[in-house]
Amino acid sequence: MRLPGVEATATTDRDAFLDRYRRTAPAVYAYLYKTCSGDGTRAEDLLQETFSAALRTWKAGRSDDVTLPWLLTVARNKSIDAFRKLDRETRSLERFARQRRSDASFVTGADSETVLATIQRLPAMQRAVIALRFVDDLPLAEVAKLLGKRAGAIDSLQRRALTALRTMLEEPDDDR
Repeated sequence: MRLPGVEATATTDRDAFLDRYRRTAPAVYAYLYKTCSGDGTRAEDLLQETFSAALRTWKAGRSDDVTLPWLLTVARNKSIDAFRKLDRETRSLERFARQRRSDASFVTGADSETVLATIQRLPAMQRAVIALRFVDDLPLAEVAKLLGKRAGAIDSLQRRALTALRTMLEEPDDDR
């Protein structure tokens, strides 16, 4: 049994949030687009994260907090978090590239920049496995636990990643 007043309140609240979104999203997106150096996809992802936080705040009964300045602050924080995450991933991949550069059985003649650029071409989950296994030097079981997958799946991902990496590094330079 639905109570008419509750349904109307929920609809009104939803409509109010959507109205706030429509009025503020373009300004928040423009800000994020600039902070992402024109990377529209990344800006859209951060916009979604920003408004997810706004919706949680709204649902917690703090709709008055969800103003344009508040949203821009949240967007800035989301942007900073994204830069930090990218920096951590880049540093991890660089460490991996340096470690693997000296491993002749892995690849011959590739410099660390080439290895790093090639790793970045791998799917995200394969990059994560490479970073956790070879940079953080975690055992397969720990990587599986961290990524929420079975050890067999992580082993398979690792093999596919290393095979793909070897194949891409052995391609002629004009294909890169």
